Amino acid sequence: MLPTHLTVKGHKVEALRLTNCKIGKRYDDKNDPDEIMYDVDVYRSKNSADTLRYDDLDNKLLGMGLCSACASNAADYYLHKPISRCAQLVNQAIEGNPIATKRLVDFPGYCSEH
Repeated sequence: MLPTHLTVKGHKVEALRLTNCKIGKRYDDKNDPDEIMYDVDVYRSKNSADTLRYDDLDNKLLGMGLCSACASNAADYYLHKPISRCAQLVNQAIEGNPIATKRLVDFPGYCSEH
């Protein structure tokens, strides 16, 4: 858990501020009963169309089972290098191809190279 304020040299200072999003629904981590998790909800009106497109795609890839860094890389390829091998694999997975989804979750090397 991240604190919103810290004490520095005896003064309370802001350490964390959410500007384009808010704390969302709370849920408990099933693997660690002492861990409390919250969703982060994006203020769609405060973000550009490009940012929202990236965020939506990243969330979709996370929902397919990709790790956080993997989803980020795959979304970047899909949006910025659409004819790349990785982007084509992402497209197939998004369209519902289960073989492409499994391959993407296994995260081939050509999706991690830049």
